[in-house]
Amino acid sequence: MGKTEKGAVWLDPKLMSAYDFYQYWVNVQDDDAIRFLKLYTFLSMEDIKPYESLKGADIREAKQRLALEITTLVHGKEEAEKSQVAARKVFSGGHSADMPKCSTSLPMAFGDLLVAAGLAPSKSQARRLIKGNAIKMDYGNGKIAITNHETLCDQEGNLWAGKKRCVKIIKES
Repeated sequence: MGKTEKGAVWLDPKLMSAYDFYQYWVNVQDDDAIRFLKLYTFLSMEDIKPYESLKGADIREAKQRLALEITTLVHGKEEAEKSQVAARKVFSGGHSADMPKCSTSLPMAFGDLLVAAGLAPSKSQARRLIKGNAIKMDYGNGKIAITNHETLCDQEGNLWAGKKRCVKIIKES
């Protein structure tokens, strides 16, 4: 489904965690959600019908159902439900044990941290993301915009690249 290795959807949990797999399906284009429910799940057309009338922000409900159903098929019900709970916690400003993590030595420049956390493939891409105001750090008291790739991160928190990708930064002991 993706043109690059990073954009690929892997069925093997060694190559893509259940959480990342779930997030992939939650983040499909709005126009694809109903079509994918019909193509990739075993839901009946009657079960899908109520989702067909959803528009705008409400389509997220269909995308969450899509993600849950497909993740259940590939990773099992327990992993799918854990992924759903983790995503809800993370995207409502909380933390989850099942979210992606990066354990690293701190302090570290945000440009380097983005690469270490897997949110940017290179330092130059990390700088572009920062210049584009796409990087935020949440230390538990709200998100702070990162405006310079040389700024040091010296404490743990959730590192955001855009609105949909988040990694918990953990300080190595």
